[in-house]
Amino acid sequence: MKALLKQAIELDQQDELADFSKRFVTGDYGIYLDGNSLGKLPIATMERVESALKHQWGNQLINSWNDHWLALPKQIAINLETFLGAHHGSVYIGESTSINLYKLILGLQLSEAYQKNLSSDELNFPSDNYILQGIATQQGSTYHLIAYKDKVAADIDQLKKHIADNPGIICLSMVSFKSAYYYPVKELNEWAQQHQSIIVWDMSHAVGICEVDCKSMKILAAVGCTYKYLNGGPGSPAFLMLDPRLLAHVKNPIQGWFGHQNPFDFESEYVQSSMIDRFANGTPSILSMSALDQGLALSLEAGIVRIAQKNKMQMQFLIQAVKAHLLDLGYELYAPESIERMGGHLSISHPYAREIVAVLKSGSLEYPTILPDFRPPNLIRLGVASLYVSYVDLATCVGFLKSIVVTKSYENVSLKNHIVP
Repeated sequence: MKALLKQAIELDQQDELADFSKRFVTGDYGIYLDGNSLGKLPIATMERVESALKHQWGNQLINSWNDHWLALPKQIAINLETFLGAHHGSVYIGESTSINLYKLILGLQLSEAYQKNLSSDELNFPSDNYILQGIATQQGSTYHLIAYKDKVAADIDQLKKHIADNPGIICLSMVSFKSAYYYPVKELNEWAQQHQSIIVWDMSHAVGICEVDCKSMKILAAVGCTYKYLNGGPGSPAFLMLDPRLLAHVKNPIQGWFGHQNPFDFESEYVQSSMIDRFANGTPSILSMSALDQGLALSLEAGIVRIAQKNKMQMQFLIQAVKAHLLDLGYELYAPESIERMGGHLSISHPYAREIVAVLKSGSLEYPTILPDFRPPNLIRLGVASLYVSYVDLATCVGFLKSIVVTKSYENVSLKNHIVP
C-alpha cells in the first residue's frame, strides 16, 4: 500500500485541477466518495444563497423578481447549454428529473412523430421506467423493457435490433446508476434516427463528469439532475434539453402559467411559449436556483474536457488499485471492461458490502471516515467527483477496504436502518 500511496501523491502534485478542492466545504468527514449521489457544497454557494435570502428576499422582497429572479433560470440554462455543447434555446431549467422526463416523453408521443412504442432497458434508473410504464398505461402505448444477459453493460447489437423492430421513443441512462456503463451515445442516436426513433437520454450520472457535446453526439432530447457532479445542492432544479428543430412539434403536456407566451398578462386562454420555456410550469425555485448557479459556475471554470480527462485517469488508477489489492479478498468489480465505456463512479461487490460501508463511515484509528454509498444487494459505489476527489483519497479508500476485510472488522458492525442507504 505504501507504493500505491506514493504514486497517488505524485499524481496529485501533477494535477492541474487540484486547487478546486479548496473551494468546497470540508465537512465533518474525512473523504467524500458519494458525489455521484450528492455533490459537495461550494464555499461560494453559501454567500450566494445568503445574499438571496437576506438581501433579495429579506430586503427587496417582490422587487427581486424584476431585479434578480426572473432572469436567473434563463441565465443558468444558457450556461448549461454552453457546458453541454447544446444549441442555444434548447435547455430548460426547473422541476425534477422525473417531471421533466414525463413532460418530454409524453410530449414526444403526443406529437405523433413516432410510433407508440416506449422502450427502456434494465440498466436504466428505475424511476425512469416507472414513468414510461405509467405513460404507456395512460396512453395505450406498448411498453418494452429490454433485458440483457450481462447485467453490467448493454448488448448494443441486441439494443439496435430492438429499436429496428420496435421503432418509437427510447429512454436510456447515459451512464448506468449501478455499473457506470457509458453508452455509445452518438452511434445509438444515429441508429435511432435511421429507424424513425428518438432516444431520450437521462444524463443524471453523466453531466459534469463525462465529456458530453450534444451537437457532435447528435443528442436530440435529454433530461438530468444537477445535484450530483454539478454540485447544485439537494433537490436542485433539473434540466430538460430538446433540439430546437423539434420545438415546432412537441408541446408541454402540463400547461402551467410560466409556460405561457406572456405569463404576466394573466390571460384566460393558454398560449404556449414559442421557445423552450414552454416546458416551464410553476414558479421557479429561486433559492435552489441560486445555489445551482454557483455549482455550475465551478464546472464551467474547470471545463468539462479537463474534468473528464482527469476522471478517466483517476478511474484507471482506482481500478488498477482494486485489482492489485482487493480482488483476492472477496471483492469483485462490477464495471465495464473498457475505461472508455465508464462514467465517473466505480462499483465493487462484496458479500458484506453493507457492513463494510458502515465501517468506512465510522473510520478507525488508522483511517479517516470515508463516505461512499451502498446499493442493494451487495454493491459499494465509489463516486470519483474529480473537482475535489484526489488520488490520495482513492488510495486511502482502497487501503481501508483491504484492512476491513483482513481484520474482519465488519463482523462487529451494528447496522443502522437508514432509509437512504
